[in-house]
Amino acid sequence: MAHTIAQAKERIWADISQAIVEIWPSIQIIFEQEELINKCQVAIDEVKQLLKDKPCEATDMTKVLNSKRRTKLEKIQILEKKKKTIFEIKKVLQRKKFMTQLETKCQALRTSIQRFHFKFNLLNHRGMPRLVAPNDRLIIFEDY
Repeated sequence: MAHTIAQAKERIWADISQAIVEIWPSIQIIFEQEELINKCQVAIDEVKQLLKDKPCEATDMTKVLNSKRRTKLEKIQILEKKKKTIFEIKKVLQRKKFMTQLETKCQALRTSIQRFHFKFNLLNHRGMPRLVAPNDRLIIFEDY
């Protein structure tokens, strides 16, 4: 009886492995997405470092430009630089908005990929052959 159960388990895992072969291109895409997310995170960190406190300063400067009259702007010598200042403010705020959107999308993708890894790890613990090499990279299809 134990021999029959072992054979049944072996057959089930063989069937699951065959199904994985059929979805292998999708699995590869998930691992590629993970690499892209890591690259995006590096870019996000660079933009954050570049911007530092500039988004707060830009928002404050927008309030100043909107609240002061022409004569007051002339007194604080902003009027002649107003167009340049507005352009800089827009640039900073657009970068901040883009970075925030990218960060949100990366986090959503990362969460989906973590769910994928969690489900596959459950199968691995139950006897399915591993998809990932010791360096956490997807194994070569032929090695599977």
